[in-house]
Amino acid sequence: MQTSSDRQHGFQIHAFVFAVGIVAITALNLYLGKPYWFYWSLLGWGIGIVAHWWFVLGPGAKPDS
Repeated sequence: MQTSSDRQHGFQIHAFVFAVGIVAITALNLYLGKPYWFYWSLLGWGIGIVAHWWFVLGPGAKPDS
């Protein structure tokens, strides 16, 4: 079973990959020019990262037993 520290570490990795990935996707899209589509990636992945936060650190987090 994962501890809250393990879950928090997993979230931190996800947040780092999210930041790097969104910067790369945005840079690629701005380099390629219109039509701009990077915001769809930001929206979809952003929903995922918020949900991950909710269940790891937010109100939906399970306390350690």
